[in-house]
Amino acid sequence: MIRLLGGALLLSISTLASADPVAFKAISTGDLTKAERTLASQVAAGSTEPGVLLNLAHVYRTTARAAQAQALYRQVLAEPNVQMGKPDGSPAWSHDLATAGLARASQFAAR
Repeated sequence: MIRLLGGALLLSISTLASADPVAFKAISTGDLTKAERTLASQVAAGSTEPGVLLNLAHVYRTTARAAQAQALYRQVLAEPNVQMGKPDGSPAWSHDLATAGLARASQFAAR
C-alpha cells in the first residue's frame, strides 16, 4: 500500500502488486479529487486498510477538512498497528503515522 502523509510517501509491502488501491498516483500528481473518489469508495465499501484511511485523511486535511481527517486518523489508531515501508525502505508504523497526522489536523482545525 502506498501512502502520503505529511508530504512523505509511504507504502505497505502487501499491496505493491496492486493497481493503485491507495490512490498513490493521483495524490503524487496533485489530483486530490480523483484520489478522494478512489479512497472514499473503498471506505464506503468497508475498507479499514490503514493506507486507504491515512491517504484519505491526508486528502481531507489538505483540502481543509480537518474534522474528517481527524476521524480517519482515530480510526487507524483503533485498528491494529501495522508496519509500513517508506519509499526509501525505512519502516513506519501505522499508529505513528496516524498520531502525527492527527496532530497536524488538530493544528489546522485550530486555525
